[in-house]
Amino acid sequence: MQDDFQYGPLARGAYIALLWSTAILGFVGADADWARHYLPWHLLLLVFLGLGLKPFVLRSGIYRLWQGWTAELQQRRNAGHHAAAARKVERGRRDQKLRSTRLRDPKLPPRW
Repeated sequence: MQDDFQYGPLARGAYIALLWSTAILGFVGADADWARHYLPWHLLLLVFLGLGLKPFVLRSGIYRLWQGWTAELQQRRNAGHHAAAARKVERGRRDQKLRSTRLRDPKLPPRW
C-alpha cells in the first residue's frame, strides 16, 4: 500500500498550537490543581495525535474511503465541464461540415 497520506496545513497548525498550549499550561498553571488534572490528559491526546492517528486512519481504511469519496465528488463537479467541452467540439465539427458541404451563398462572409 502506498503511503501518500499527509496532514494538511490546518491540522499541522492545530497540532503546533496544542504543543504550545501544553508548554504554556506547564509553566503558567504548574501550581494550580486544575492544571495537574488537565495536563496528563492533554499529553495523552498529543501523543495519540502525533504517533497514533496516522496509523489508525490508514489501517482502518478511513483514508481509502475518504479518497474514494473525494474522487467521486470531483468527478461529479467536472462532469459538467467535460459535457460543455464535448458540446463545443461537436458544434465545431458540425459547423465545419456545414461550411464544407453546402453551396456558398454570395451574401455570406468570405470564409464562413
